[in-house]
Amino acid sequence: MFWLRLLSDLLEALQSGRHPLGISGALALGLFIGLVPGWPLQVLLAALILLILDFDLTTAALGMLAGAFLGWLLDPALDALGTWLLTAPALQELWTSLYAQPLMRLTRFNNSVVLGSTLVGLLLLLPLEIILRLLLRRYYAVWHERLERLGLLRWLRWGQWLARLQRGAS
Repeated sequence: MFWLRLLSDLLEALQSGRHPLGISGALALGLFIGLVPGWPLQVLLAALILLILDFDLTTAALGMLAGAFLGWLLDPALDALGTWLLTAPALQELWTSLYAQPLMRLTRFNNSVVLGSTLVGLLLLLPLEIILRLLLRRYYAVWHERLERLGLLRWLRWGQWLARLQRGAS
Protein backbone atom coordinates (compact mmCIF):
# COMPACT_ATOMS: atom_id res chain seq x y z
CA MET A 1 0.00 0.00 0.00
CA PHE A 2 3.09 2.23 0.03
CA TRP A 3 2.63 2.91 -3.69
CA LEU A 4 -1.02 3.76 -3.23
CA ARG A 5 -0.11 6.28 -0.52
CA LEU A 6 2.67 7.75 -2.69
CA LEU A 7 0.32 8.09 -5.66
CA SER A 8 -2.31 9.67 -3.44
CA ASP A 9 0.19 12.15 -2.01
CA LEU A 10 1.45 13.02 -5.49
CA LEU A 11 -2.08 13.61 -6.78
CA GLU A 12 -2.79 15.67 -3.68
CA ALA A 13 0.27 17.80 -4.44
CA LEU A 14 -0.91 18.22 -8.02
CA GLN A 15 -4.45 19.07 -6.92
CA SER A 16 -3.25 21.50 -4.23
CA GLY A 17 -2.69 24.21 -6.81
CA ARG A 18 0.99 24.63 -5.92
CA HIS A 19 3.08 26.54 -8.41
CA PRO A 20 4.50 24.17 -11.07
CA LEU A 21 8.03 25.22 -10.10
CA GLY A 22 7.51 23.85 -6.59
CA ILE A 23 6.60 20.44 -7.96
CA SER A 24 8.97 20.26 -10.94
CA GLY A 25 11.88 21.58 -8.87
CA ALA A 26 11.19 19.03 -6.15
CA LEU A 27 11.05 16.18 -8.64
CA ALA A 28 14.26 17.27 -10.41
CA LEU A 29 16.18 17.81 -7.15
CA GLY A 30 14.83 14.53 -5.78
CA LEU A 31 16.04 12.74 -8.89
CA PHE A 32 19.50 14.26 -8.41
CA ILE A 33 19.56 13.25 -4.74
CA GLY A 34 18.49 9.70 -5.59
CA LEU A 35 20.91 9.37 -8.49
CA VAL A 36 24.06 10.20 -6.51
CA PRO A 37 24.92 7.31 -4.16
CA GLY A 38 25.47 7.95 -0.48
CA TRP A 39 25.30 11.38 1.11
CA PRO A 40 28.22 13.39 -0.26
CA LEU A 41 28.30 17.16 0.12
CA GLN A 42 26.53 17.88 -3.17
CA VAL A 43 23.56 15.73 -2.11
CA LEU A 44 23.37 17.44 1.27
CA LEU A 45 23.37 20.83 -0.48
CA ALA A 46 20.59 19.70 -2.83
CA ALA A 47 18.55 18.50 0.17
CA LEU A 48 19.13 21.83 1.91
CA ILE A 49 17.94 23.72 -1.20
CA LEU A 50 14.90 21.45 -1.27
CA LEU A 51 14.05 22.38 2.32
CA ILE A 52 14.89 26.08 2.10
CA LEU A 53 12.83 26.67 -1.04
CA ASP A 54 9.89 24.78 0.51
CA PHE A 55 9.50 22.34 -2.35
CA ASP A 56 6.97 19.54 -2.06
CA LEU A 57 8.69 16.75 -0.11
CA THR A 58 6.38 13.99 -1.36
CA THR A 59 7.25 14.83 -4.93
CA ALA A 60 10.93 14.98 -3.97
CA ALA A 61 10.64 11.51 -2.41
CA LEU A 62 9.16 10.21 -5.66
CA GLY A 63 12.07 11.82 -7.51
CA MET A 64 14.53 10.17 -5.11
CA LEU A 65 12.98 6.76 -5.76
CA ALA A 66 13.15 7.33 -9.51
CA GLY A 67 16.73 8.61 -9.24
CA ALA A 68 17.85 5.63 -7.14
CA PHE A 69 16.31 3.24 -9.66
CA LEU A 70 17.89 5.14 -12.55
CA GLY A 71 21.24 5.14 -10.75
CA TRP A 72 20.98 1.39 -10.24
CA LEU A 73 20.21 0.86 -13.94
CA LEU A 74 22.96 3.20 -15.14
CA ASP A 75 25.58 2.23 -12.55
CA PRO A 76 28.03 0.62 -15.04
CA ALA A 77 27.81 3.61 -17.40
CA LEU A 78 28.16 6.12 -14.55
CA ASP A 79 31.15 4.20 -13.24
CA ALA A 80 32.75 4.18 -16.70
CA LEU A 81 32.17 7.93 -17.08
CA GLY A 82 33.63 8.64 -13.64
CA THR A 83 36.63 6.41 -14.28
CA TRP A 84 37.25 8.08 -17.62
CA LEU A 85 37.16 11.52 -15.99
CA LEU A 86 39.36 10.48 -13.07
CA THR A 87 41.98 8.88 -15.30
CA ALA A 88 42.05 11.54 -18.02
CA PRO A 89 45.64 12.83 -18.13
CA ALA A 90 44.50 16.40 -18.78
CA LEU A 91 42.47 16.43 -15.54
CA GLN A 92 45.05 14.87 -13.18
CA GLU A 93 46.27 18.23 -11.91
CA LEU A 94 42.68 19.34 -11.25
CA TRP A 95 41.89 16.21 -9.21
CA THR A 96 45.09 16.55 -7.23
CA SER A 97 44.42 20.18 -6.36
CA LEU A 98 40.78 19.47 -5.46
CA TYR A 99 41.71 16.53 -3.26
CA ALA A 100 44.15 18.75 -1.37
CA GLN A 101 41.19 20.87 -0.20
CA PRO A 102 39.41 19.30 2.82
CA LEU A 103 35.95 20.54 1.85
CA MET A 104 36.20 18.98 -1.62
CA ARG A 105 36.89 15.57 -0.11
CA LEU A 106 33.37 15.65 1.30
CA THR A 107 32.02 15.57 -2.26
CA ARG A 108 33.59 12.09 -2.68
CA PHE A 109 34.48 13.02 -6.26
CA ASN A 110 37.34 10.48 -6.11
CA ASN A 111 34.68 7.73 -6.28
CA SER A 112 34.02 7.06 -9.96
CA VAL A 113 30.31 6.30 -9.53
CA VAL A 114 29.75 9.42 -7.42
CA LEU A 115 31.61 11.59 -9.94
CA GLY A 116 29.77 10.11 -12.93
CA SER A 117 26.34 10.32 -11.31
CA THR A 118 26.96 13.87 -10.07
CA LEU A 119 27.92 15.00 -13.55
CA VAL A 120 24.93 13.30 -15.19
CA GLY A 121 22.61 14.57 -12.45
CA LEU A 122 23.81 18.14 -12.85
CA LEU A 123 23.49 17.95 -16.64
CA LEU A 124 19.93 16.61 -16.34
CA LEU A 125 18.78 18.93 -13.55
CA LEU A 126 17.83 22.07 -15.49
CA PRO A 127 16.45 20.44 -18.68
CA LEU A 128 14.41 18.01 -16.58
CA GLU A 129 13.00 20.81 -14.43
CA ILE A 130 12.02 22.85 -17.51
CA ILE A 131 10.36 19.87 -19.21
CA LEU A 132 8.50 18.92 -16.03
CA ARG A 133 7.33 22.51 -15.49
CA LEU A 134 5.98 22.64 -19.07
CA LEU A 135 4.19 19.31 -18.55
CA LEU A 136 2.73 20.55 -15.27
CA ARG A 137 1.43 23.72 -16.88
CA ARG A 138 -0.21 21.55 -19.51
CA TYR A 139 -1.65 19.35 -16.75
CA TYR A 140 -3.11 22.36 -14.93
CA ALA A 141 -4.55 23.72 -18.17
CA VAL A 142 -6.17 20.45 -19.31
CA TRP A 143 -6.35 17.69 -16.67
CA HIS A 144 -6.57 19.42 -13.29
CA GLU A 145 -10.26 20.24 -13.46
CA ARG A 146 -11.18 16.87 -15.00
CA LEU A 147 -9.49 14.91 -12.20
CA GLU A 148 -11.09 17.18 -9.64
CA ARG A 149 -14.53 16.36 -11.06
CA LEU A 150 -13.77 12.62 -11.12
CA GLY A 151 -12.89 12.61 -7.44
CA LEU A 152 -9.88 10.38 -8.07
CA LEU A 153 -8.14 11.65 -4.96
CA ARG A 154 -11.16 10.71 -2.84
CA TRP A 155 -11.07 7.14 -4.24
CA LEU A 156 -7.36 6.81 -3.49
CA ARG A 157 -7.93 7.93 0.11
CA TRP A 158 -10.78 5.43 0.37
CA GLY A 159 -8.42 2.69 -0.83
CA GLN A 160 -5.85 3.69 1.79
CA TRP A 161 -8.50 3.60 4.50
CA LEU A 162 -9.59 0.11 3.41
CA ALA A 163 -5.98 -1.09 3.41
CA ARG A 164 -5.49 0.21 6.97
CA LEU A 165 -8.72 -1.48 8.01
CA GLN A 166 -7.56 -4.79 6.52
CA ARG A 167 -4.18 -4.56 8.27
CA GLY A 168 -5.92 -3.84 11.57
CA ALA A 169 -8.23 -6.84 11.17
CA SER A 170 -5.42 -9.30 10.52
